[in-house]
Amino acid sequence: MRRLSVTLALFGFAAALIFTRMFPPVVGLGTTVRLPVFHGALTWANLVLFGLMALVGAVAVLRQTELWYRWSRALRLTAVGLWLAGSVLGLIAASITWDFTAAGQSPLLLLMQEPRMRLQFAVALMGLAVLFVPVVVQSPRAEALLDAIFATGVLTLLYFTMGQGSDLHPNSPVMNSGDPKMKLIFYGLFIAQLVLCSGIVAGVFATSDRPHRSE
Repeated sequence: MRRLSVTLALFGFAAALIFTRMFPPVVGLGTTVRLPVFHGALTWANLVLFGLMALVGAVAVLRQTELWYRWSRALRLTAVGLWLAGSVLGLIAASITWDFTAAGQSPLLLLMQEPRMRLQFAVALMGLAVLFVPVVVQSPRAEALLDAIFATGVLTLLYFTMGQGSDLHPNSPVMNSGDPKMKLIFYGLFIAQLVLCSGIVAGVFATSDRPHRSE
């Protein structure tokens, strides 16, 4: 499994870079648009991981087997880890591509006024807390239950946040564009990110040999 996970991760990452390079420049941002596009596809893939985390966590609570506990833990580490990395990437993308010239306050304060940016950092902070739970709670079933609750909460918060207005964050510019080429490249990038994520999850699972006791 470790060899397969490395292959998937490398192939997905290479494909993601290729699709990112293929994304056409746009008026105003030029090729800089590729950074937020890469971040957007990664966020989509990350949300798929959270969906699987909620599902697998719930199954692990019901089945109470070592196999399901390990998959739940692998999804937790990968989903939260990628979200933390994505939060940093999103902050960099926003600072480069958003226009703060007419603002009368600092860019950081403006960023924190955006509902999606607040959600991104709130989930990052909660994710860090979830990662530290196993240090205190020595119960794989409790960990799996927390995984299911946390991931479901993330998806629920996202659903309500997407309905709020946004002054700076563009509302799905690729999906709302009339260029089918942009959409196809973005979907290819998204699939490549999924392959990358699956390789990471499989790798974490393969190295997750911490003994769990069934309850």
